[in-house]
Amino acid sequence: MHELSKILADYKSLKATIGDLSKKAAELEDEIKNYMGETEELSVDGATVRWKKIQQSRFDTTEFRKKHAALYEQFLKQNTIRRFTVT
Repeated sequence: MHELSKILADYKSLKATIGDLSKKAAELEDEIKNYMGETEELSVDGATVRWKKIQQSRFDTTEFRKKHAALYEQFLKQNTIRRFTVT
């Protein structure tokens, strides 16, 4: 059990570090976007940065469920998953 305690401690530490690094990366990304403004592409020191507008179409399941509840229910599919959490 002691081995698992060490593994869990390392896991939590690593997850915290990943979270901190992800937050820092997001902050830097925001700085780059602020710098770019409406510019969609620029090159700096051999790196190309693109921030382009893209049109997407997505199916609105919430609205479909409201308007066609019976049909929505016919196409629901049950899945069984295993959720991994460490607290």
